[in-house]
Amino acid sequence: MKELILLIMPLLFFVSGCGLFGEEGKSESEISPFYWSGERSFPEAALSIWISEEDHIYIGGEEGWYLSTNYGNSFKKYQIPEEVLSFKVKKFGQMLSGYGQVISDIHVINGDTTDAGFWGGSYNLYSSMDGDNWQKISGPFPIYDMMEYDGNIYLGKEHGVVTHNMASGEEFATDFLFIDASNWIDEIQVNSKGEIFAGTMDGIYLSKDKGQSWVNVTADILNSKKHSENHVEKIIVDGDELYGVGGSLSYSDDAGESWRILDYKLKNYEGEIVNHFMTDFAIAEDGYMYSINYLGFFMYGERNAEYFEFFGPEKYSSESEFPLDYEEVHSFKNGGVMITTVDNYFFYIGQRNESSNFWD
Repeated sequence: MKELILLIMPLLFFVSGCGLFGEEGKSESEISPFYWSGERSFPEAALSIWISEEDHIYIGGEEGWYLSTNYGNSFKKYQIPEEVLSFKVKKFGQMLSGYGQVISDIHVINGDTTDAGFWGGSYNLYSSMDGDNWQKISGPFPIYDMMEYDGNIYLGKEHGVVTHNMASGEEFATDFLFIDASNWIDEIQVNSKGEIFAGTMDGIYLSKDKGQSWVNVTADILNSKKHSENHVEKIIVDGDELYGVGGSLSYSDDAGESWRILDYKLKNYEGEIVNHFMTDFAIAEDGYMYSINYLGFFMYGERNAEYFEFFGPEKYSSESEFPLDYEEVHSFKNGGVMITTVDNYFFYIGQRNESSNFWD
């Protein structure tokens, strides 16, 4: 079904955007596919948001880190290491891993020390079994994302990736980005073959040897773009299908061997179909695609094969330059979604409305 985004098909259904919100008396075709919660606030600004396989929400912050096991209805606070200024956390198996920003004028990777002026970009890597007591296992050096696979933690840093073996503690760094001073690794992911992908300011890099060597697999399709469109800040892996989200929307249907750029359009609530950027992108378990930008939440499915359609959580004013400020969209295994406002202070939860025929 996800291949439909690549096709131009006749419009099968037309829904006027002025009737998307399921008022009493509406027909099924006019009922919104989501019930939206009111605006809720995180315990503090969410410096990072990670959703586990169990639909648990992990929030990184400056005062602590927070866990919600009930779709954001409540959060439990956990401690972070005393020396860190901010914290980001994920769970790999039974082990919690986190990295926290520290004040440091040196970078240390596998015992090798290099002088580096402090620009606020040094972090330590920590592990914990209970979420409150943390043990430093690496650092300090710049860390922007982490991912665990087959006993290794892969850490995105400036100009490359650090591969850290969780059992032995051994690690090595591979540098492969030297194009300009602002290059760093925003996202680390693994495909169905165990190959590692890194989203960077210069496109997507692939390693087939556990981080030893890297090649830019989107160079051919992104070289014709402006430099700002090369940036890939999120990689989504869905079986053999991969998406690179950033200045452009990159797509691979062969586990990342070859890539192409996807065009997409948005249908706003006034019924106009326009070309527009996306701030974030997510895919549901059953293949529906979600896009977000400052106008709101948009969804793509079989019935609208030409565009992403606006579905809330509220109508925006087309006369306002920036009517709403949305930052991230996350998909839950239960079919729901979470969208956040700019700077991740507030969020909405969308629960699927099975009365809507959008899901047919």
